[in-house]
Amino acid sequence: MTTSPYDLVVLAGGAGRRLGGVDKADVVVAGQRLLDRVLAAAPGAGRRVVVGPVRPSVEHVTWCREHPPGGGPRAALAAALPLVDAPYAVVLAVDLALVDAAVVTALLTAAAGRDGAIGIDPAGRDQPLLAAYDAAALRTALTALGPAAGAPMRAVVARLDLARVEVAEAALDCDTWADVSHAEALALRARRASTSGTG
Repeated sequence: MTTSPYDLVVLAGGAGRRLGGVDKADVVVAGQRLLDRVLAAAPGAGRRVVVGPVRPSVEHVTWCREHPPGGGPRAALAAALPLVDAPYAVVLAVDLALVDAAVVTALLTAAAGRDGAIGIDPAGRDQPLLAAYDAAALRTALTALGPAAGAPMRAVVARLDLARVEVAEAALDCDTWADVSHAEALALRARRASTSGTG
């Protein structure tokens, strides 16, 4: 049983079709694999659950697979939630190159007293795979919706009382090589700014 207020769930089962079939988890942005970047965004997680094929990782993680493989994010969450025993589940897609601990903290803070908190991108769109959910409420919503494979996450979101948190560039997902290049430029710029600010 974890003593942390949250466990981390990383959804890493996508096929990376728009990346030419390259495994997103292994794509490198600013010198770090996407999987490792996302894991590093949740240093306070009690347990780290990764849904997808087993790969090397710099962190200790618990692996599981959705049923059927490739069944989509709802199926992935259904597979991961039995492994979550903290009150909250922070859910992140593996391709969120710019998510960091500050974003995770903001989501958890906003989630207090609600069914969770969900990130919204600069266009105001919900990002269900950049969120902190009350684990019990998420389980209830998934159960009520029935079979998960292929079903959209928006149906889950519609059943929950969620706070919305503006997450700016953290919502950038690396679906294409152009996205990867953009994320690389932003990550390197942030690194330079951090270095110059502490020099």
